[in-house]
Amino acid sequence: AVVSTQSTGNDRETQYYKEAMLLQAKTAYIQGRFQECLDILHKVDMESMRKEVLTFNVSRALADAYVYKGMAMEYLQIVGSGDNSNIAQVVECYETAGDLGLELLNSISKSTLNLTLSGVLEIALLRSVLLQMSHGMMDKGIARLRKILQTSDVPGSDTLRVSLSLTLGQVLLQGTADNSCALVAPVLCVDPLL
Repeated sequence: AVVSTQSTGNDRETQYYKEAMLLQAKTAYIQGRFQECLDILHKVDMESMRKEVLTFNVSRALADAYVYKGMAMEYLQIVGSGDNSNIAQVVECYETAGDLGLELLNSISKSTLNLTLSGVLEIALLRSVLLQMSHGMMDKGIARLRKILQTSDVPGSDTLRVSLSLTLGQVLLQGTADNSCALVAPVLCVDPLL
């Protein structure tokens, strides 16, 4: 989405309507009505909104909407009322939200605004990576983490970068610990100083 601070009358009304729908979906999610949240978001053409020139607030609401869509889909899968094969769609929602959030961060860094990402967007950035890794897509998850770390080097993203770096470090340590334990143990047993 291209962030703009100007819009015409008709565009403004359409954006207000779409923003209201996005906020209504957020409200439905917060109230625990996950299927209703998804139904509302289905009515809003979120993909076409991404291509429009949007105000900062609408761009942020759109990014948040992708997060709520992903969390609602994930919750419905967990409780069994959704299709478990939709994990790719959940990850895609989180990645789209993350990409929109990073675009917002970059647009903020070019302006004089002193804003940060919302908590749900930070969740999306982490959650997409963790879902990929927990479903056996370690390389894809690590590549995504590295991409996020490279593109989020802007003022106001310090806490995000710290949590992503910690996550990457933990994943790399767990991966190397599992693979190297078998190799390290025989060496320690043969060492005469032990």
